[in-house]
Amino acid sequence: MNLTERFFEMTADVRDQASTYAERTAEAARSTVEKAAERVESAAGPIDNLSSAATRFNKLAHQYADDMLSHQANILTGALQDGAERLRLLNKSTSLKSAYGAQIKYFGVTRDRLARDAKVAMSIVSKTGTALRSLARDTLVGLKAKPATARRVATQVRKASRKTTRRVRKAA
Repeated sequence: MNLTERFFEMTADVRDQASTYAERTAEAARSTVEKAAERVESAAGPIDNLSSAATRFNKLAHQYADDMLSHQANILTGALQDGAERLRLLNKSTSLKSAYGAQIKYFGVTRDRLARDAKVAMSIVSKTGTALRSLARDTLVGLKAKPATARRVATQVRKASRKTTRRVRKAA
């Protein structure tokens, strides 16, 4: 036996151990990569859920702003009309006493208008709050739901096909 053959025999065990070690390392790496891929896949559901929630929230915010700006325009219009009516009442008055009396009588109209405006504003706020609670609840439920990963689905399909095969064999 020459020196080269002897060297190959001596290193054969080391090569086998190195090969086994490399295979184990590769398998561990594949397993880790597969887990990472599943985690990345499972992030798609929450991202979709949050994206949908952000879109709904944006629509709610725009609707709230639109409703409130419209309502504020109505409040200003009402205040201007009240002011104009008060000026007309002052113009019609013949004395300070009649002017004062007319203004006092008109306080009820102003109070009623302000009460209606406050109710409408509270209605807008309440409606928006209800919609926001619903959005938050739906988003939380969606985030808590566990998405089915590709591996779980594949396992479920394989298990189902195996059960079917066993039933067929038992029946035959």
